[in-house]
Amino acid sequence: ALENVAGGALRGAAVSDAGVAVARRVSALVLHSFPAATTVPALRRRLLEVYRATSDVAAARALVFDRRAVIDAAEIGIYCATLLDAARKQPSHHGAASGPAPRERMRTIAAEMERVATAAAHAGVLPTSMTAAAAIEATAEADGVDAAADIFRRFEALGAPSDVFAYNALVRVCCKRGDASAALRVIERMTCAGVLPASSTYTPILHCYARRGDVHGIDAALEQAQAHGVLAETVGAAARAEALCHR
Repeated sequence: ALENVAGGALRGAAVSDAGVAVARRVSALVLHSFPAATTVPALRRRLLEVYRATSDVAAARALVFDRRAVIDAAEIGIYCATLLDAARKQPSHHGAASGPAPRERMRTIAAEMERVATAAAHAGVLPTSMTAAAAIEATAEADGVDAAADIFRRFEALGAPSDVFAYNALVRVCCKRGDASAALRVIERMTCAGVLPASSTYTPILHCYARRGDVHGIDAALEQAQAHGVLAETVGAAARAEALCHR
């Protein structure tokens, strides 16, 4: 019963709008009232969700790499996502004394993600696509799309699944750079690899074209989506409307 109560409290804290301080107090209270929470896999995941929501990288790191616990691939994925989210929330600085610049920060955490994934893989724990996606996005923000594609291949070599989740990360980074054509080429690559795109794969592409006011690009992307059996007309209609506003 205590385990269920603890799980409910942590789940609420992770998604609550009450703020970081409240979420941290809830997680601290659960750990104080139920110290065994760190040994229960389901509660460990809940704790990590709270740490991600509150950008508490230190707490996430301590929990995931507790020497008393078995290395868990899914937990490493949440830890890497926490690294990425925390880096994005950290304000930009313009002086060396104030902290690392955004690109340097992203380069540092991408290297940390790859180091952790490599060490886990050598221990027989293969990285998840969540870990790969976080590393892909961090690398893209640091060094561009080509570097992101390179780390995608390195994570493939480590045994990370080349699934829609990982490919979607590559699509997103192309679109963030405004290169919808490159994103469409990623989709061609994924289908050649036997991975089917989803509607979520096309959403950033459609919005990328919309921001440029490119209705023809939207139509071409929707045509490709239909050819791959993906229904994206609802998002496409919204993208067309947005594109007309940008013309």
